[in-house]
Amino acid sequence: MTVDTGKKCHVLADKIAELLCEKTQAGPDVMDYIDSTYGNPTFEEINALVEEQEGSERETLVELIFFPDESVQVQLEDLLEKHTCTPADVATIAAELADRKMSATVALGDTGRTLHVRVDRNVIDPYLTRLNIAHILDADLSRTIAEVLPADWHSAVKVRFRNSRLRPAGTVLDFLHRYFRQGGNGGFLKRTFTALCQSAGSTSAMVRLKSASRIWAMFRRVK
Repeated sequence: MTVDTGKKCHVLADKIAELLCEKTQAGPDVMDYIDSTYGNPTFEEINALVEEQEGSERETLVELIFFPDESVQVQLEDLLEKHTCTPADVATIAAELADRKMSATVALGDTGRTLHVRVDRNVIDPYLTRLNIAHILDADLSRTIAEVLPADWHSAVKVRFRNSRLRPAGTVLDFLHRYFRQGGNGGFLKRTFTALCQSAGSTSAMVRLKSASRIWAMFRRVK
């Protein structure tokens, strides 16, 4: 590993550690899962579960608690613009985070009780997988987004691409450039962008966009 790569991974690990160790709120979905799966367990029973050293039940529960949604991901986007991340880098970051032997505070819904959860590989690995930090958005498309969309949209739009199955190339990439430049910052993009991100990044996606959704027709009207 080069000095620059090591520094990059360290910087990203610092930010991800900060996000992981911020006080996490176990929301209604997590609490419903706990109650339905474990039969309305007591705080002591939940605490014993997260303190286990091994076990699929703990793995499932901590993966659900530490689920990085888009509000978390946008906090990383500026760093990822500066520090391109590869799958090898993700492995390095995971190892560094594990070596830190961190603990995170988790508030259990509205119970007023908090857990202290060790941040081990059962937390770190699925968390990094869901961050999708090794997915690199096409540089020209990233530039188009920066030039055309309002500044407060940039990170959120890039996160949507990071999370989607869309890996644009060829005609799909050409379409996206026109899509953003023609759509500008109006309601057209707001109405269509989520559906677009659910498409697959291939020529067949263009066929679906034209024939099976309203995106293509709306795009043609905007032109």
